[in-house]
Amino acid sequence: MIYLFSNKLDFNEILPTVLKNRGVEDIEKYMNPSAEDEIHYSKLKNMNKAVELFKKHMNQNSRVIIVTDRDADGVTSSAIMHKYIEDHVPQLDVVNIQHPKRENGLTEHMMTSIKELTDNYTIEQTQLVILPDASSNDKEQHEFLNSKGIDVLVLDHHEVHTLPTDNVDTVVVNPQLSPDYSNKQISGVGVTYKFLQALDDSLGLNGSEDNIELVALGNVSDSMDIREPETRSIVVRGLENVENSFMKALIEKFKDGRVPLNPHSLSWTVLPKFNALIRVGTVEELQFVYEAMLGREGTFENPRARTEKNRIETWQEKAVRLCNNAYGKQRRMRTKLVDQVTEFIDENKLDRFNIIIAPMKDLDSQGLTGYVAGQLVNNYKKPVVLMNYDEETEMYSGSLRGLESVIEDLKGYLESTGLFELLAGHSSAAGAVIHKDNIVPLLKRIAEDIEYNVTVEYDFEIDYSEVTPELISHVDGLSNYWGKNVEPPMFAIKNTDIPMEYFEYKPNVSRVKNRGHELMMFSTPDILQEHAKKDVVVKGTVYGELSINRFFNNVTDQIKVEEFVVEEVVEQSDEDMFDFLF
Repeated sequence: MIYLFSNKLDFNEILPTVLKNRGVEDIEKYMNPSAEDEIHYSKLKNMNKAVELFKKHMNQNSRVIIVTDRDADGVTSSAIMHKYIEDHVPQLDVVNIQHPKRENGLTEHMMTSIKELTDNYTIEQTQLVILPDASSNDKEQHEFLNSKGIDVLVLDHHEVHTLPTDNVDTVVVNPQLSPDYSNKQISGVGVTYKFLQALDDSLGLNGSEDNIELVALGNVSDSMDIREPETRSIVVRGLENVENSFMKALIEKFKDGRVPLNPHSLSWTVLPKFNALIRVGTVEELQFVYEAMLGREGTFENPRARTEKNRIETWQEKAVRLCNNAYGKQRRMRTKLVDQVTEFIDENKLDRFNIIIAPMKDLDSQGLTGYVAGQLVNNYKKPVVLMNYDEETEMYSGSLRGLESVIEDLKGYLESTGLFELLAGHSSAAGAVIHKDNIVPLLKRIAEDIEYNVTVEYDFEIDYSEVTPELISHVDGLSNYWGKNVEPPMFAIKNTDIPMEYFEYKPNVSRVKNRGHELMMFSTPDILQEHAKKDVVVKGTVYGELSINRFFNNVTDQIKVEEFVVEEVVEQSDEDMFDFLF
């Protein structure tokens, strides 16, 4: 292990030290975000063409088909576009179509759906297909639709591997294609929001701000870098003005009212439920939730309600319940899949490689490869590429999840091998496709290239005796500043004693109380598993975050353990026996 960023603890210096360590260039600007930090939409290449294409269809009273990408960014992108049209351009006939599984862009299924909606391309009414958060690389499909008299508008942010068509009936707006647009860390819903701003100015409207909270939700869910001044400003403004009825209901149901609404609390409490519905919900359930975001109204009977009071639900209440049900279903599916993949990894000793490649032939992942891979990263403390085999194509396809302490840019490294057919997504979270014949060469490359030298970067080194309620309260109160790439401070806590007699080990999360603090860990070292419930004390150094755990009426000072380095195991003394009480 290599430990970095040791600093003497000073309450007043905690926040500036953490921001500096996270690479925030202008601390004052970060702490006080402003709309002035947001880049004008005109810096996005082709924005004027996009507006003119849309206005052409306004004048022709066209049908607009919105292709909803199946992730939180895609759903929010489609929703703000859909709602804007309904509220401000009602002469347009707008519909949306959903992917049946975790796919992106103009897949075969979506092309078939468009064909059906246009009655085999025979409807005389002019058509416009809008693709928020997807389809920058679907040149062939764009040209085909253009040949059938259908215009295409792409509002995307993903990497571009194929230059867009020259056909004027397709317009692609993407910051990756815009040299003058400096923020490459804006999500699809952010690009869609910029388009709506441009429409506002062109049409003399003020509708782009109507659902700014959904723009914030999409940026946070897609793990956009919160250090970007524009992204931070949009997110902060959005979370300060939550009016969308579905998002309000979701927050009220799952976020503790004692905790401020910010990217950190949103990621921990609200987004897991929303994302679960997107991952494992049916198309009908996803469409129901989507329409809740559009503000649909109605009442429904819940046949499984435990009390008469809860039997009748509003549209938003039912949508929230569907999200919660999906979350429970997803957890059960994850447990089964993680056990299956773990057995495969262990049997084949794949964890001896410093990037775990898990090419499976019988994995019914049901769209959860990325989610499961993320859990395996936590368990093995190594990057994971989890894939399933397709006999027809002889390809393995799935998802990768990185671990920056092992390799900073997992996707970039895998691309450098030249062995993959496709790698699409972000540096530490992407889709992957590889031919079966390249699996062994890939493993050989990894064995040669990647050393396992895990770096635990910490901000402050303190003694366990210095972990006071005042310190934990102060750190917990800084949560408004945390987000993607600006994580809470990491503490190296020396002289930590764990009384194993009270250690509650579970595969998913282990806990123990000691001197008034609860130590909680998602990945439990073998030595702690071995000594659980024994009359011994394990001594060492904890690397973790400080927080306050609020669960109903229970409020507990907590240390979230990232790593625990054991220094010795000793017999429990009479004095140690009662340490957990204090």
